[in-house]
Amino acid sequence: MRNGFVHCICDARQFTQPLVTLYYLNYLTKYVELLDTVFLFLKKKPLAFLHCYHHGVTALLCLTQLIGRTSVQWGVIALNLYVHVIMYSYYFLAACGKRAWWKQWVTRMQIVQFVLDLMLCFFGTYTHMAFRYFPWMPHMGDCSGSLFAAFFGCGVLSSYLFLFIGFYINTYIERGNRKPDSDGSAPTPVKQAEPVAVSTASEPAASSPLSARSRKI
Repeated sequence: MRNGFVHCICDARQFTQPLVTLYYLNYLTKYVELLDTVFLFLKKKPLAFLHCYHHGVTALLCLTQLIGRTSVQWGVIALNLYVHVIMYSYYFLAACGKRAWWKQWVTRMQIVQFVLDLMLCFFGTYTHMAFRYFPWMPHMGDCSGSLFAAFFGCGVLSSYLFLFIGFYINTYIERGNRKPDSDGSAPTPVKQAEPVAVSTASEPAASSPLSARSRKI
């Protein structure tokens, strides 16, 4: 950060080999998560669309960012890992039979994460395009990464945000506001879904000089 925030997330030199190695290992873990979904499917377990879509698309998202060398992704990954620490802490407590009162906050944090991710990605994509193609527009210089990777990442992250907000409304708001049954008795309790393991750790980033170049909730 010594050279400023924009330099930190946009300079191509942020895409160093040690980080690429760590990112590639992270990318491989997405196939482990995908296999988990495949096994659940083979066991004929009920699977929500969000679970299947998220685990199915995240590996592809990671790959596009690796190939596209989008520097903004490091900010996205840092946010993702932070949320995952909290999320898996919840799963650990649940596995130990402990009831965590902050289950809803896991989903809220995931939603906030996607909002921040998109702010980074749209900023990087905009300033790259303005610098490259519309120099008369206000911008903050170039931002490293391919346009395809940037657009793909922005699209996938936008879909994640939309789906997670829908999940939150359906699970914590609509079910929580169920009206009593017609006979006046309390509504039958509905078991709430668990926070979803969001592995978007590889989300998009901004475009680059090459421009023509991440458990059920």
